Amino acid sequence: MKLIGFVVALLGVLEPAAASEKGLKKKINEKIGNLNSFYWRPSEDEPKVLCGMCRDKTDQDMNAKCNYKTGNCPDIANGQRCMKGWDSNDPQCVTPLCENVNCGSDGICISPEKCVCTALSASDGSGGCYHLRVRGLIGAGAALVVLIISISICALIQTATSKKSKEL
Repeated sequence: MKLIGFVVALLGVLEPAAASEKGLKKKINEKIGNLNSFYWRPSEDEPKVLCGMCRDKTDQDMNAKCNYKTGNCPDIANGQRCMKGWDSNDPQCVTPLCENVNCGSDGICISPEKCVCTALSASDGSGGCYHLRVRGLIGAGAALVVLIISISICALIQTATSKKSKEL
């Protein structure tokens, strides 16, 4: 009997949480419904695709809707069609620009001034990439120079001490 009472009490506590979860799901679906205008469909058979970084005609600092059939951003007479950091030559504004960072030969520009570094490169801290092989070769070369210098110094010391011992 006590177990049944515990289960009933537990369900009574959990019921308001389930109701609020439904309310949260409703709010999320409402927001998604508002964002549906920022999607386009390449064809009826394909799923919807998110628009690029289109710039609004009235407020240049806000995103705009793209053409729901082509995905192209609207032309703006007195400005660029894409948000800052995106290539305005691309009609869909999906090509990011990495002009102030160096993505290197292996890095990929994924958003304005941000690169993804591949397996043989690493992030340089400013959003760009540097090649690990080049840095490794520089380190190996420096180690080789230090090794040659230290062996040469040891050889000079050995020669100098052996000459002194022969003179005595």
